[in-house]
Amino acid sequence: MFLSKLVDRNRAQALNKGIKQESLKLLAASLPISVFISVALGLLLTWGLAEQVAQLELSLWLSALIIISSLRLVVFYSFSHRSPASREDVAPYLYSFRIGTFSSGLLWGWTAFFFASQVDAVLQIYITFMLGGLIAGGASSLAADKTSVFCFFIPTIVPNIVHYFSLNEATMTTVGLGWMLILYTAFMFYSARVQGKNIFENYQLRLDATVREQKISHLAFHDVLTDLPNRALFNDRLSQALRNSARNQTFIGVMFLDLDGFKMVNDSHGHDVGDELLIAMSKRISTNLRRTDTLSRIGGDEFIILLPDVASTKVTLAIAEKIRACAEGLFEINNKELHISASIGVAIYPEHGRDSNALLKSADMAMYYAKALGKNNTQLYNADLANSVPE
Repeated sequence: MFLSKLVDRNRAQALNKGIKQESLKLLAASLPISVFISVALGLLLTWGLAEQVAQLELSLWLSALIIISSLRLVVFYSFSHRSPASREDVAPYLYSFRIGTFSSGLLWGWTAFFFASQVDAVLQIYITFMLGGLIAGGASSLAADKTSVFCFFIPTIVPNIVHYFSLNEATMTTVGLGWMLILYTAFMFYSARVQGKNIFENYQLRLDATVREQKISHLAFHDVLTDLPNRALFNDRLSQALRNSARNQTFIGVMFLDLDGFKMVNDSHGHDVGDELLIAMSKRISTNLRRTDTLSRIGGDEFIILLPDVASTKVTLAIAEKIRACAEGLFEINNKELHISASIGVAIYPEHGRDSNALLKSADMAMYYAKALGKNNTQLYNADLANSVPE
């Protein structure tokens, strides 16, 4: 139960991290056009208000908008030009993006409260429609991050709502405009929420599809029971090792390992115990191998082992004997003490074969010879085995 909860928690954390990364990518992708539109609307606004608002105030406001927009672009290019590995920690970029979004919203909110109080009704509505357009754009471009939506919507539109409700000569029209903005903003929040939910669901679907593909790919090259490489993956690694050894003039060790007495365990204790024994044996053998070695289960109680770049035949036989000794130890499975052993056949490249088939056949014959000698021993292939081991 604890392990299951831990796995679920780790998956949730990974999903949350992935969503943040995806959100930042989407936010960054929409930032250049958003900044361009914001500055363009800022120029239109200062031009439209030039006759009724002091030029200095408009110039200072526009300058602040351009500076903040430029800083937001700096953050965007900083993120875009980083290596994929350095983008793993998205928190600093996300916080910077939100701060830039909030600052931009504050500047636009300033126009809605202070500039609107200096102009006539027509220009007040002009400002309101401009802010409404910005909110509509933000509902789409910021939908990937709910916090960014709030950071932009609230400072942008709330001052304009306050403006209409706080006019000294409030009329049904101005109060109606205030309520219209409230309803409009609520709808934009809802629209952003729906789009954000769609983004999340699409990302989750793509993530699930990727995980399924990885699982299918993994199952195609791994044993279902032990999760060891299967015959196909082993053959691929052996082919690669042969190419490297031919180029570097090094040795390769190949072992065939068959468990002695495994059928008796299955017959006496059932297949469930047998399966657990195979898993335990796989883990025990793996601990005696190098990271570059490959242990593969090829079916039933048979395993093959690849040892690339071994120093000599003597070293390979020492490793094989070490594996045989560890396989002979006691296993406790489901409160049962089990004793089995292993017969191992060893073949060396290039002495016993220069291709995959020849090496595997040589190791297989050596393993059968070990069985014929009484089991629980290690045998090195030699040419005489072809006549002494039955097919």
